[in-house]
Amino acid sequence: MDLSTLLNLLPEREALVMAIIIALSSITAKFVPPPRAGSLWCIPYKILTILACNTGWATNYFQHNRTPPSSKSAPH
Repeated sequence: MDLSTLLNLLPEREALVMAIIIALSSITAKFVPPPRAGSLWCIPYKILTILACNTGWATNYFQHNRTPPSSKSAPH
């Protein structure tokens, strides 16, 4: 079950609100740098990225103690 199927199950007004929350979270996550490891902002930032649906290939490269994946692992 994907996100569009879940949104179709909601009444129209609630689906619009959820779509706006996802879009605003995604835009915010793009411009807000991840906090340092151990920061109090780690939990709110994680919630923001979950709301923005940043999972899998959509995750930010520069996260806590992570390095960018090599170009060899990117899909073509």
